[in-house]
Amino acid sequence: MRFLLILWILGLSALTAIAQDVADELPVANTPREKIIDDMSTAPTPAVDAGVIARLRGSAETEPAPEQELAIEEDESVKEPEMPLALAPFYTSAPEYLTLRAAEKHDQLALDYLVETSTLDEGDEIRSEQVRLLIGPDYASLSSPNSQKIYDFKMNRLLEIKPVKALDNPEETALFLDNVSIFAKAYRNINTVRQATDNGQKRRITIGKDLEVDSFWLESSMSWSAAKLDGPLKIKSTDSSLLAIWDGLSVVSASFDGPKYENSRIKNAFFAYIHHAWPIHPEILVDFYAFNSPPKTLEMVSFGPNQPKGQKQKWTLTSAKLIDADFPLPLEAMSPVERKPMTPLVFVISEAVKNQAVGGIQSAADIEADFEKAQKAEDKIAQWIAGQKYIAYTGKCEDAGESWLCAALKDLSEDSKFAGIGALDPKSKSLSDFINATEMAKSKQNRAAALLALQPYLDDAQTPAFILRTAAMARASMKSAIAKKAGVGAIQAEALLKQALAKDPYDPHTYIGLAQIYAANGAYEQSWDIYDVLRAAIPTVGAVQLKIDHAESKLLAVGPGYFLPK
Repeated sequence: MRFLLILWILGLSALTAIAQDVADELPVANTPREKIIDDMSTAPTPAVDAGVIARLRGSAETEPAPEQELAIEEDESVKEPEMPLALAPFYTSAPEYLTLRAAEKHDQLALDYLVETSTLDEGDEIRSEQVRLLIGPDYASLSSPNSQKIYDFKMNRLLEIKPVKALDNPEETALFLDNVSIFAKAYRNINTVRQATDNGQKRRITIGKDLEVDSFWLESSMSWSAAKLDGPLKIKSTDSSLLAIWDGLSVVSASFDGPKYENSRIKNAFFAYIHHAWPIHPEILVDFYAFNSPPKTLEMVSFGPNQPKGQKQKWTLTSAKLIDADFPLPLEAMSPVERKPMTPLVFVISEAVKNQAVGGIQSAADIEADFEKAQKAEDKIAQWIAGQKYIAYTGKCEDAGESWLCAALKDLSEDSKFAGIGALDPKSKSLSDFINATEMAKSKQNRAAALLALQPYLDDAQTPAFILRTAAMARASMKSAIAKKAGVGAIQAEALLKQALAKDPYDPHTYIGLAQIYAANGAYEQSWDIYDVLRAAIPTVGAVQLKIDHAESKLLAVGPGYFLPK
């Protein structure tokens, strides 16, 4: 368990309201690290020399703007990761999760620690808590009186289980399960350090109004650094102890004369866990691996704006034993789709993954039949809408020769593009507006014009999902000042995408758009949630090219300490 770390206020802009709204829609594990980085922006990070190598962590690479697929560049040298047996997105119930994981009994190292937290000032109050740390062959579970966190390195998920009082009966409690991607957590940590330190080039960080600290402390909080540490760090170790001194201050002191790890798998799982949970600099963490037992005693120091004189946490091992037990996820823990009330976005997704939303998904043949039916009825707008759904679901029609429908749709679009301009027939006009706005939205200089053309239709219940999605992505690509000046500042991209998803929860492009907006606004966990839904349960995913797999490959290469070795 990480001791309570305080907010690092870097003078950067806070996350936008979008990120705040997201927290009400999809589950977030509010970890202490999130408290540190809650007020940090997601501005693009300057480039850094590719030759800069961070010990243990890999190279610090140039990172583009966050809007560009979680700021991950293509790199042919990065191998795609070995994916887990199955993805287990946020909506997965506890029984389903255990089935996907193929959970069974196995050896666990059960470690009971007394955790004491205080400031460095003598005489200040010491807060004590008893915790149990279970280390399995590919996971770690930390239980305290009010919560449990499971770092599942097999499925690459972070599970947080909390007792929550019932709204209608405070005497009753239920266990809530929140489930997020470990990749998202790793990305958040890495991105936080990169932004604050200019990819390792900046060593001093201003926090608050009058306090400046070395970036060593932020790197320790995230257990990741963008560059090899160049500072007053001294590490002394013996066969059973380790002492790390930074600028004359003992920052980590540990003894390792307790029970040994049962095997290398348990040792590796413990090592991955402490990268996520303990505020220790990676230059120090690498030395932990030399010991064949977990710490019997451990003292760690951190600094931040609310604790300018420092904060200390001491872990003392009170009991250790090897047990044979099941994966420690309680069957009764309820995922977001099992809880009430359920948010609209979670409801739509839960129905879509069961293929029960809006009557179920249409096949390509079904859409072709709708297109033909509209063609015979001379209902051009219905015909065009069916054609757009066909493109979204199949990924076809970049070339009109790919199918008869593509050729017919091209002819329809060319014939109707200008036919409705000035027409009194509402259908002809709306079709013309849709076609022209769709084309205009593809170019940066015409996005405002596209939005102005579509704006009258955005509150119409009959407007197709494709048009809402087109307007949303055009608005998301515009800066707020430009959108306001153009008269489209009131259009909310996220809200439109949620409406589009409710109308058509099988369009993969809408999921990608929503994930991109979340990522661009710092809601990385929610962005990964959406990508996981798309990859795991939406049949039309084959119609789009996803960069998320490559993003995860990059994270494995840049931040290997957060994961089990392959």
